[in-house]
Amino acid sequence: KWWSEEEELPSPMAKLNPPKLDETVVPGLTDEEIRKLQHRCEGRTFVQRRDHAIISLFFATGIRLSELAGIRYCPDDPERNDLDLMSRELRIRGKGGKERIVRFGHLTARSLDRYIRIRGKHSLKHSDKLWLGVNNRGPMTASGIYQMIKRRGTDCGIPVNPHKFRHHFTHTWLDKGGEQ
Repeated sequence: KWWSEEEELPSPMAKLNPPKLDETVVPGLTDEEIRKLQHRCEGRTFVQRRDHAIISLFFATGIRLSELAGIRYCPDDPERNDLDLMSRELRIRGKGGKERIVRFGHLTARSLDRYIRIRGKHSLKHSDKLWLGVNNRGPMTASGIYQMIKRRGTDCGIPVNPHKFRHHFTHTWLDKGGEQ
């Protein structure tokens, strides 16, 4: 032995420096930026209504991009339908396949309703994915939604990505007295 029994065995961690923790706050979106994004999508076209509904849902719920892209819409089959406009609830499958219910407000429900009405005229209206592409393209993927958000942000002069909606939602939640 190179140490005595009275001495404590040297820890292999003793020579390591503790990690540096950055306390940088990731900025969310301002209410004005969200209004600009939503205003940019107002209109009666399929794309305007779809994009407005997506932005409204991100803003109201703070869900992840993959969760939003995975929303199923089958109004005739409650087992395969994740959206309930009457109750203003959304069933989300998050990380690890865990399901949870997310609620949203009246304005988001109205935006979703407007999109669903125009979605009924789409050639792929029977798809079980909620978000449909344009020009008879199939359902939108997470990548397609990401690109749309970036494009809408660029149009408004706002540096935005889907994750900024989560930051905005979290900051708002905490400001209103929510717990971490």
